[in-house]
Amino acid sequence: MKPILSIRYDEFKVAEYIKNKLGKDYYVTFPASENQKNFDFILGFYKSNKCLKFQVKSSRTWEYLKGEKNIDAYGNMNSFFNRFKYEKGFADFYVFSILYIDRSDKKGKMLKSWEHKFLLFKDNEMNIFLKSLRKKGGGKETKFYIRFSENDNNLTFLTRGVKGKPKCLKRYNLENYFDLLKKKIK
Repeated sequence: MKPILSIRYDEFKVAEYIKNKLGKDYYVTFPASENQKNFDFILGFYKSNKCLKFQVKSSRTWEYLKGEKNIDAYGNMNSFFNRFKYEKGFADFYVFSILYIDRSDKKGKMLKSWEHKFLLFKDNEMNIFLKSLRKKGGGKETKFYIRFSENDNNLTFLTRGVKGKPKCLKRYNLENYFDLLKKKIK
């Protein structure tokens, strides 16, 4: 047996963020086995003994600097995800964790801090989302891009994987789900 348990950074940051927002009546636990499939951490509520399972998918971000041809109305940051195998009911929620650099000046020279953007999907929403991914020609897409602007949380779009105009993902911002998380776990 290995003496060291490691937790992936993005999984830890999502769990830490949710736990800090919900407060001391909630707890987070991670699987002791690195071979655990289908969920990355569990959120529990002490008073009810109920819990929710979370699966985290993460991506680094590519930034388009001012003057580059790829900057458009859909934002200057681009994250790349591979399609993954979905199994109904194994996780209650799926989180796309996007790590990006927030710059202190608009010239992109000074690193201010690393920031996160979290998009949360309920189990059934993730199934629908993955089934809806399409290539421009109509076939099933194996990859998808999420583009956003670091300066505006409302600018979050699915730009590759959607046929036609990019799809707004604003409603999936994790901030919109805290009331639902509390309701499901109490």
